[in-house]
Amino acid sequence: MHDLSVINARNRATLGPAVDQSRAAGNYVVTRNDGLHVVGYHTFASREAAEAHRDAQVPDATPGEHFSILEPYSAGEAAAVTALARGRDQSEDYAS
Repeated sequence: MHDLSVINARNRATLGPAVDQSRAAGNYVVTRNDGLHVVGYHTFASREAAEAHRDAQVPDATPGEHFSILEPYSAGEAAAVTALARGRDQSEDYAS
């Protein structure tokens, strides 16, 4: 069994960048989780579509499997995600 920090790090390294970019683009993201591991995701333009997808998946879920809806990032969060994806952080904006 892995420590929770190891699981979170692996999830972030595997799917994090793609999920972050989708949320930065204004999409809702439905993640499929098996226990603590994120094993897949789908993106949707509206909350209603995301909820419909999640609700359709729940009856067929296996024990330990669950689904989460992640909201799109705010404008400030999206700018930070985009900057990090380009390989720089916002602290460079304030460097003298």
